[in-house]
Parts: sequence; structure tokens; C-alpha cells
Amino acid sequence: MTPIPERTIKLVRALSEAERQTLEGWGTNIFGADHFSLKWRPKDRHFLCYEQGELVSKVSLLKHEVYVEGHPIDVGGIGGVVTVPSACGRGHATALLQHTAAIMRDELAVPFGLLFCLETLAPFYERLGWQRVSQAVLIDHPPGKIICPMNTMTLACRRQKWPAGLVDLRSQPW
Repeated sequence: MTPIPERTIKLVRALSEAERQTLEGWGTNIFGADHFSLKWRPKDRHFLCYEQGELVSKVSLLKHEVYVEGHPIDVGGIGGVVTVPSACGRGHATALLQHTAAIMRDELAVPFGLLFCLETLAPFYERLGWQRVSQAVLIDHPPGKIICPMNTMTLACRRQKWPAGLVDLRSQPW
């Protein structure tokens, strides 16, 4: 039986340049979304995953109020999910997403998590309980609002269903 490597999760408010290089410096367009030319909103919490003391994965989080049919809903915004290629397939992103789901539920006390992803990644998030938003999602993008060109997905942090209707992020995506 293969031993499970030691995994540690650490919270930071800002990434150091060394952390950024480790997580994002291994390629160009690592999130696969450059062709959308979107402006991304910074996140204020970064959960870093270490395997045997080595940085291997990250999930970032913020709290934000979105509007569905004009009604405000607090969400935990997930973004910047990345795992270095040499550590892929070992459950690091899954562990981080489960960790941040608990943070959203218990500390942020939001009813939903919300993220944006490419079609190729939607099945991964669906396996973790995230659901696609079927309605249009408006995002801020210079020079004005546009319909988000990526999948928008939500995670119920409590036992409730995402409401139907037009979603206005009133922010840049994260």
C-alpha cells in the first residue's frame, strides 16, 4: 500500500513572490482563460497546501454580495484554484476545496460558494457538489457589464437551492 503523503493547509492574506512563482510560474495561461481578456478581482484569503513541506496547491477565497433578480445574496467566492503539475492527481485541490467549503459555512456564514471555471473543469467541481448556474451571470468588465463567458457554479453551504433569475455579480470575476 502506498503511504499517504503528509498534507498541511496554511492560510495567508497575500502570496509572496516565491509562492506565486511556485504555483503559477510553471507555464503561461495556466488557468486557460486568457483568451477571455477578463479583469480579475483580487482575493483576500489564500489557502496553501503543502505536501511534505513543499507548496503544491492553492485555493483563494473572498466574501462578496451578489444580486439575483435584485435580491442580495452573500457568497464565498472561490478562485485561483491551482496545483503544480508534478502534484496533480493526489487530491490536493479537493482537500483545499473541502477546507474552504467548511470556512464558507462556519466562518463566513454564507449560504453559497460561487466560482467561475472552464467547461473542461466543470465535471471536477460537480463531483465535489458544485452545481452550474443556468441563468445569465453579469460581470463587470471595462467598459461595462457583460455576460460571463465562463461557467458559473455554486455550492450550497446550507440546505437550500440557488435561486432562479438573472445574476449580477456587481464586481469583476474572481
